[in-house]
Amino acid sequence: MSQSTVIVDIDNEIGTYAANNSTMQLLLDETLFDVTLFNANELRMSSSNAYSEDDIDYFETSEIRMVR
Repeated sequence: MSQSTVIVDIDNEIGTYAANNSTMQLLLDETLFDVTLFNANELRMSSSNAYSEDDIDYFETSEIRMVR
């Protein structure tokens, strides 16, 4: 098992989104994110994806943090 962490600082990102308030989820482009924190100063969203490639199982998690 191997694990890696990548932190990407992105400014002025553009894209599309759709919100579902009843489930606290955002669809950004083609990725579905669960809203884990939302208040006056911060928005956090997480997403996970499991897939297999060449008989190797992968599990990716992503988190977006927006701070005012």
